[in-house]
Amino acid sequence: MFKIKPTTLFRKDGLYFSPVTGKGRGVFCEHDIAQGETIEVAPVFIFNEKDTAIVADTIIADYYFSTEHMPEDYLRREGIADAKKASCMAMGVVSYCNHMVEANAHAEKIIEHHAVYYKLFARKHIPAHTEISINYGLSWLTMRRMRDSGRWGKDE
Repeated sequence: MFKIKPTTLFRKDGLYFSPVTGKGRGVFCEHDIAQGETIEVAPVFIFNEKDTAIVADTIIADYYFSTEHMPEDYLRREGIADAKKASCMAMGVVSYCNHMVEANAHAEKIIEHHAVYYKLFARKHIPAHTEISINYGLSWLTMRRMRDSGRWGKDE
């Protein structure tokens, strides 16, 4: 019998949260992280358009990602017609990484065997006790502005 090996979930030892002025809390590591090193592989929960509209007015909206760049066949399988009005949330520390334009880490979507994961890896060497940051990109920033202006879920 042929078996498909699923993506292995992973979290680097030594990760912790700490307060960050003006941002709430951030993700840090007790150890140096080498460029290209995997920090975490976390499963993703998908919110369809209806669920995204509901959670858009909650604290969850501060932690979710856009589904705009997911393959259309995957979104259709999940029952999503409009990727701009849907979202997803990684079930790991990657959801707690703060935004920086010159981020030291990157969250890459992995879609395998009808499941989505975020792989968080170091874009450059990250010294111990340095905040781990990602660049949210324009999709998330646009979603946030729409939510904050009350336009989320309304046709433009």
